[in-house]
Amino acid sequence: MNNNFDLVIIYRRMEKKNVINYIPVYCEVGTYNQESEVFTTTKGKKYHHMIEGEEYAFLGRLPLSRYTDLYPKSSLFTIKTKAFINNAKHRYILSKSKDNVPIVLQVEKNNECNIFLDSDLINFYNKYYPELEIDNIIGNNEMNISDVYKELTSKIIGQDEQIKQILSTIWKQYNNEDKTFNYNMLINGPEGVGKTTIFKLLEELLGIPCVIINAKRLGSEGYIENILLNLLEKTEFDVERAKTGILVIDKLEEISTNSKERHSTSSKALQEIIINLIDEGVFTINTINNEKYRFSMDKLLIIGIGNFNNNENLRNTTVGFNTALEDNTLDSYGIIPELANKFPILIEMNNLSLDDYINIIKNSTLSSLNTNREFLGKRNINLEISEEVINMIARIAYDRKLGAKSINEILESSLALAEFEIASNSSLYESLIIDKSTIKDNKKYTLVKRKNN
Repeated sequence: MNNNFDLVIIYRRMEKKNVINYIPVYCEVGTYNQESEVFTTTKGKKYHHMIEGEEYAFLGRLPLSRYTDLYPKSSLFTIKTKAFINNAKHRYILSKSKDNVPIVLQVEKNNECNIFLDSDLINFYNKYYPELEIDNIIGNNEMNISDVYKELTSKIIGQDEQIKQILSTIWKQYNNEDKTFNYNMLINGPEGVGKTTIFKLLEELLGIPCVIINAKRLGSEGYIENILLNLLEKTEFDVERAKTGILVIDKLEEISTNSKERHSTSSKALQEIIINLIDEGVFTINTINNEKYRFSMDKLLIIGIGNFNNNENLRNTTVGFNTALEDNTLDSYGIIPELANKFPILIEMNNLSLDDYINIIKNSTLSSLNTNREFLGKRNINLEISEEVINMIARIAYDRKLGAKSINEILESSLALAEFEIASNSSLYESLIIDKSTIKDNKKYTLVKRKNN
């Protein structure tokens, strides 16, 4: 298909309680006329941008070639379907700024509204409101660290001080006028305490593109280029935004020079790849359609994550948690000095106590107990579980030493058969009771029928 074609999502205007909502209805391919500001589909239908307020409007125009790069083996129908699904999670509101300038607000799943801006809107503001700076239209988008902290600590339990340190470091990184220095972090902690989850949540909360990779795979041919291409894809090939993203290198203990599974020479070689990744400066990224992007590493935040304590895959070391950091701390982790120098910030995550496990079950919004309660509650079914059972689950998970994920594994396994019965006959039941016997054998549960049944 012609390389000049663009792909857009078409939205329908729906006005409710004096709020102008736009809901996605379908995807179209066509061409855009800059002078008339009209998008014309391959079948001749014409649409204006959402900012103009028409009943049917387009938004988020991008070259079709970007989608064919992402899905090179897919048909046009499949590409349009995928593009629509990716965009259907949002709705938009046509509104006005404090200066009475028309704006488009993107509404997230949690009903949080943010200013939406695409290239067509930038041209719109430059053409019709040349006296206004775009930054004034958008407003102050500086991250609210306090709100992010509350959101993270509602999900990640037992790491409050560590989360504060991570957030303050990120705040400094993105307000850092000295572009020659990056606040790269190395985070050490046991499995299941939330090390990678924190950064997955930060990507969602702050809109910072983030890619999480496995350290062992760094030696694979073309892997680094694929990592950077992934960052570009997350930003729809906005190079400037991708360059200020976050790269998380997980499982560093697996390339430690102390590793039992790997010779120290090969571990050192992989660590040197990370050094080159940080130091090399500029990479050229080629897409499938032979488009080239220059990717500079100088603004990219690098996060190293590992479990260097009490790990059976490491030779014996004597590093403890929450101890004062000595000069040889990273050396004792099996991190070579040249790489250690690339991580000026070292954060030690806490071991989880039995009380932490209980707290996670009860209070974390990511706990399977709370997510299942919410899910069943929407179907007017109560999930009942006693303190005694919660303590039993916490003890089992604590003994496994696998962190929060073991809690969810225990709960999901315990609920599986009961929830299958509910799914088959959801209108029959008003409550599900889980007791100690259910944790041992998920066939043993109690479903209470509704009185009218």
